[in-house]
Amino acid sequence: MGNAHMSHTNGSDKTMKKFIWLALAAVLTLNLCACSAPVSYLDKMEPYTPPQILSTVTAGSAGAGEKCYAERNGFSLYVNEANATFSVTDANGNRWNSCPDGAAEEMAVDELTGLIQVHFADQMGNTYELNSLTNSVATGHARIHAISGGARIEFTFAEYGFVVPVHVTLCDTGVEFSVITADIRENNALFKLTSVDVAPYFHAAHETAEGYIFLPDGAGALLDWSRVTDPSVEYRQYIYGRDAAIVQMSQTAQAEPIRLPVFGILQNGTAVTAIVTEGASRTALNATAAGKRNAYSNVYAEFIYRETALVKVEKKNQTVTVVETSNTAVPVQTVRFCLMSGEDLSYVDMADAYRQYLLQDCAVTPTAGDRGAPLVLEFCGGVMKQQFVMGFPVEQVVPLTTFADAQRILAKLREAGADNILVNYTQWQKDATGAGIQTQIQPEGNLGGAKALKQLTEFCQQQGISLFLDANTNRMMASTFGYDKKNDAASSVRRDPAMQYPYRVNTGDAIVGSPSFLLAVSRLPQTAQKLAESAENYGITGLSSTFLGDILYSDFCKAAITRDHAELFWNDALQSLSQAKGKLLVSGGNAYALAYADVVMDAPTGDSGFLITCESVPFYQIALHGVVDLTTAAINCQADPTRAFLQAVETGSCLKWSWIARNEDELVETEQNDMISWRYENWLRMAASQYARAGSLLQKLAGCTVVEHARLPGYADVVRVLWSDGTEVIVNYEGREVQIDGRTIPATDFAVREVAQ
Repeated sequence: MGNAHMSHTNGSDKTMKKFIWLALAAVLTLNLCACSAPVSYLDKMEPYTPPQILSTVTAGSAGAGEKCYAERNGFSLYVNEANATFSVTDANGNRWNSCPDGAAEEMAVDELTGLIQVHFADQMGNTYELNSLTNSVATGHARIHAISGGARIEFTFAEYGFVVPVHVTLCDTGVEFSVITADIRENNALFKLTSVDVAPYFHAAHETAEGYIFLPDGAGALLDWSRVTDPSVEYRQYIYGRDAAIVQMSQTAQAEPIRLPVFGILQNGTAVTAIVTEGASRTALNATAAGKRNAYSNVYAEFIYRETALVKVEKKNQTVTVVETSNTAVPVQTVRFCLMSGEDLSYVDMADAYRQYLLQDCAVTPTAGDRGAPLVLEFCGGVMKQQFVMGFPVEQVVPLTTFADAQRILAKLREAGADNILVNYTQWQKDATGAGIQTQIQPEGNLGGAKALKQLTEFCQQQGISLFLDANTNRMMASTFGYDKKNDAASSVRRDPAMQYPYRVNTGDAIVGSPSFLLAVSRLPQTAQKLAESAENYGITGLSSTFLGDILYSDFCKAAITRDHAELFWNDALQSLSQAKGKLLVSGGNAYALAYADVVMDAPTGDSGFLITCESVPFYQIALHGVVDLTTAAINCQADPTRAFLQAVETGSCLKWSWIARNEDELVETEQNDMISWRYENWLRMAASQYARAGSLLQKLAGCTVVEHARLPGYADVVRVLWSDGTEVIVNYEGREVQIDGRTIPATDFAVREVAQ
């Protein structure tokens, strides 16, 4: 390993005895997933066609310099053949660089100049990283090929046996950077490639620049390097969260997941909106502030080639890093850099760029406004709980909201003036929270059974109420007919069932007594299809999935299905569920689900609150408003219901409430004890009042987009939003009244006016 430029990120001073034992342990557990998955789904991926090579040079050759490789739509792509970096210019002279202009003046010039950073593991699980400048270009092993639209650069890391080809090509909105995973070569059996950082310093901002980094953390967060107090903190999160099939026995502070594969950086009148267009489900986003490594702040995508996991070997009380045997399924992993310039650029422009990508490239058809902005209710039907019958313990369903209860509550809401209602009914099926995988509509008898459900559907049809039934397609609480939790569950990295645990609030430790399991990925499409066929005979508006739009996982079984491959199975299942009645409601709203969803419930409204970020912004809502209907998390489940209501007004989101009708005392000391505050009588009047105040405004804005969004200077917490139809909304979150343009806005309230455009 004697290369001074290779960073060793795990201790190398182990004794030989420990080295041998760990190596043996790794060998025993490394064979995670070597077999290929069903070809029919791999065939759905965009095929990779090798480009025609027009000419070739060796990077760093004598006399090498910057050369124009392509021109398109006013953009020009220049490749520096001396160090294998690139730049893009537009017709106005704006320039975006993969290597910062002042890199030569920095101590970390090699790091700032390297176009990619490669991470890999040895047989012990120790991890290392290589820099493309130091470990490929400087050794004479990088080749630059001219291809149609740009350049193909092949970085060979000869000492470790890796060949990593990348493409840099122009597109209509800027430049695309692709790692050609289909052409990656590993020629040394001692090392396994784990990930590739792509253009980590593209448009990086010097500490003296003005601007910020946008991170898709939850709803969205800004990293303003001038306000970061501790630059030693770094940001690294997986798009769509960590893989649920990688079992965790403890849980640290809960982070808001990344729902959208988009990030950006803005500085001094130019900006980049980066969209991971291929391989998002195997991508982590990284960001650092100036002062951490050098004088630049940067944000970049890290493409995961192989997953790694820490596995505890209990007999030895040791933790071993296990490296996935199979590599990513997609042949190309791509990030598109949309290049923008202008004096008034903001995260709103980045959101616009992402919305246009969804509409033009992702077959997302706008459905927002089709039903106005309904008041959204979530009813929980029942919970499975141990009861004593004649002195004997019996597991049975305790009803929380029967079908008759739901009808009665809806009638009261209509009487209170709520004329546009949407219902998502959860835990309505046989055995409620103890149910297995669903393949047909089977109403729980203790909630009223099939007859009462039919009466509810007829009532909703008569009243114009949209009724969605939530479907459990993935979480196995118990074995049921046709589904065995041992044989039909997804596998963890240790090839045992990937168990899912609840965690203790005070310690974060897993509660191992009653795990749930995840359905094997290969079983999902057929399961969804059967359920969809069953739903056709019921008078519901559509099905709901609180799982598929929220969680995505691999299956580390013998026939490996990596998470990017699993996404194809998810798409198939989502399509089946959406076609059942022509409508589909999802929760969470991961990007891959947007093409199938009519409504996204529980859209994120805040960020994780990491120390490196300084401000939360509703990027998610700005990007998707006018595309799909969105709701906040349930207002009555949040610490401050008034603030939750104002957030819905600010973002144009539908108001959502989660209710039960009875037996809340039965929830004490159960995993559902958070539902104690769901009793509808405590909230019905507030829900009706909030809908009366904001319903017409939200309906008016349902098909609109955000033009401007900003916190007003001089105030601690006042936000102004300008919508595409000329509606201006000012939301005052402060506990005092404020004066804005001669208008008085009361404390914790909002004001609306029409603005000429």
